[in-house]
Amino acid sequence: MKIPFINRLRSVHPREKLREVRSGKRYKKVVTTVEKRPFFSFFVTLGLLFGVIILASVISSLGRKETPKHEIVKSVATYTIGTSPTVQVQAVVEKTGVVEVVALTPGIVQQINVNAGDTVYKGTTLVSLSSNYQGGNTASLSRQLAATQYKNVTGTYDEQKDVIKKQREIAEKSDANTEELRKISENSLGDTKDLLSLNETLLTNITDQITTAEGLGQDTFQLKQLKAQIQAGTIQLKGSVRSIEYQSASDKPANQLTDLGKDIALKQLEIQEKALDLGRDVSRIQLQIAQVNEAMYYPASPYTGKVQRVHVKIGQSVNPGTPLFTVSCDNQQATAVVNVPFAVAQAASTLEPSRIHLGDTEISLMPAFVSQDATDGQLYSIIYNLPEGSVQKVTDKSYVLVDLPAGLVATTTNTIPYIPVDAVYQTQENAYVYVVEQGVVKIRTVRIGSLYGKYVEIASGLKKSDKVVLNRNVIAGDKVKVTN
Repeated sequence: MKIPFINRLRSVHPREKLREVRSGKRYKKVVTTVEKRPFFSFFVTLGLLFGVIILASVISSLGRKETPKHEIVKSVATYTIGTSPTVQVQAVVEKTGVVEVVALTPGIVQQINVNAGDTVYKGTTLVSLSSNYQGGNTASLSRQLAATQYKNVTGTYDEQKDVIKKQREIAEKSDANTEELRKISENSLGDTKDLLSLNETLLTNITDQITTAEGLGQDTFQLKQLKAQIQAGTIQLKGSVRSIEYQSASDKPANQLTDLGKDIALKQLEIQEKALDLGRDVSRIQLQIAQVNEAMYYPASPYTGKVQRVHVKIGQSVNPGTPLFTVSCDNQQATAVVNVPFAVAQAASTLEPSRIHLGDTEISLMPAFVSQDATDGQLYSIIYNLPEGSVQKVTDKSYVLVDLPAGLVATTTNTIPYIPVDAVYQTQENAYVYVVEQGVVKIRTVRIGSLYGKYVEIASGLKKSDKVVLNRNVIAGDKVKVTN
């Protein structure tokens, strides 16, 4: 019975079915009613539609169990007023024991003496540079020239010193000889005066004899000849006496000229000796300068260590400052230097350790020193000595984050706290923060102070034990769970 019925339905064409429905009386009656009363028909249809929707909602809710509503509890991080207030700052790392050997003079790399991983000692030549591609080195030639000149100066130095010494002896002996001659002349002065006195006596007697003879009318020719001879001798003796007195007198120009000549000779020899010493020292310094200039073409390791990297290759042209090698020693040290304003440096705790973030690790350190005077413009330095195990994790001139306690726990209620500036909300009139009270977020109006980096001072509005919400995904009235 079912199969013939299905076959009959399949045999009816949809268009024929539609035509059959339209030709029925009921269809024509509905169409006539809609045409006569369109608004009434519209609202009836709309009411039927709402009824169907309501009926469907009622049917779908039958047998459904009500599910209880769960309150959303957000997880937040807080900062508690009453713990030691902290400021997160950046510290620059100053590391020793790792040096980048750079070129100090322009040149061409001629030879590389070590490779990465090699152990070198202090003074080991790492690379050889030249002035041209043929290997010529003007610094080495200048050093050889200075060495030759210095060798010549030092080779003749003793002989020249000996010559100066002998010239000084000659001046001394000449002065001694002049003094002896003066003494001889002084000793012969008495004899000469005695002879002069005798001649004067004879001259007086002969003069008397001539006068007597002329009175008697005798011939006085021979007496006059004798008088002339004695008088000539007397004059000569007087000249000798004057000459001897002049030469033997120490206050006369003759002896003064001798003394001055001696002094001049000795001073000239002293100047000559100093010039000789100066020439030797200048020649030695010139050789040392040439050696320093030559050493710039042969860079050496500043200390014993291991070569970490070779930055150049043979034939490469380098200029001053071009990296050549990186060498590290076993005894490395590193410090972290924090530069902060005076207020932060003054409030920095020296009894509570700071937390230094080294990548994924965190270490606690006490400040090794807090400067009393500004060291970088108007900033003060706080220095931390990194432990030996942490030195390998940092590089020179890199930056690390430091959580710096800005006060003591016992006095934190009298200390202006620093909180992250992201936790503060500001309007045109006020500034406020969110705090957690009994698991619920409350709003608190605050008065902010100066801003430093990511942190801001809270001058008033917070009290001890207030937990400031650091997250920005909450509003007043939210229930929260403190994760820290």
